[in-house]
Amino acid sequence: MEITSNSYLSLYKDEKRLFPDAFAGSKGAIGEEGGRFTPSFFINVDDAAASKKFYRYVISKDKSVFALFDAPYGRMLSRIGQAEDEFVFEVMDRYNVTFRDMPELTNTFEWKFKKIPGSIYAQIVAFFRSYVMENQQYEVALRVYYDIEKAEYVVACPKQRVTAVAIKFEHTNEYRSMRYIPVLEVHSHNVMRAFFSETDNKNEQSFNTSFGVFGVFGRLNKDEIETVFRAKMGEHEVPFKAEDIFDLSHGMEPVSYPADWKQNVTVVEGLYL
Repeated sequence: MEITSNSYLSLYKDEKRLFPDAFAGSKGAIGEEGGRFTPSFFINVDDAAASKKFYRYVISKDKSVFALFDAPYGRMLSRIGQAEDEFVFEVMDRYNVTFRDMPELTNTFEWKFKKIPGSIYAQIVAFFRSYVMENQQYEVALRVYYDIEKAEYVVACPKQRVTAVAIKFEHTNEYRSMRYIPVLEVHSHNVMRAFFSETDNKNEQSFNTSFGVFGVFGRLNKDEIETVFRAKMGEHEVPFKAEDIFDLSHGMEPVSYPADWKQNVTVVEGLYL
């Protein structure tokens, strides 16, 4: 996918908002009528993807309704409920179709950009492992951006305060320009298993324009580490594997990481911040 700074700005400059639950309250129009932020229902994914509507829902063969979330870096299709709304049936009546005519849908995530190089994956692992010591371990976090001008990925270590089980970011203006698209946020669980905690579930909402992509690296004291990844939009999430977004086809040779990353991490003794 080719994208320029200007096209990214024109597409998303008016969508800098958190994505609300569009199923709450009034549904409005059922098709392409109404305002851009009026929810619309579709009988296939292609029509929904081609629409310029912000809230897009696709009806499934099993009588489920799936929300389609789009971002420059990916597409997320997530089941959000059963087809019980009157507007769903109005759409089906309009096109003279039944549930048997609908597509079979499942929760899916598609990465649109070129895959993130395996060297970045190895760099992430090396940095996370540097905080797993014999007598003390800490959680740390990194973010991956796509540099539109250079058409390449950039890894950043945000300023953060960390303990063995918690991370608190400090807000900075670095990488806030339209040149950089945030595509992935990862954090470590040091020697613990990889999983999304309740804290993660509360904090990992979305990037303002759409959903967020997140990962956790665990068992970093082992030769074979654990990872979990997901695309998340509010309460909806779709899990996927590391190889869906990383190019891991050439093996993982140990690599170094920038020395100044350590300067952005403040270690705090104890468990909580």
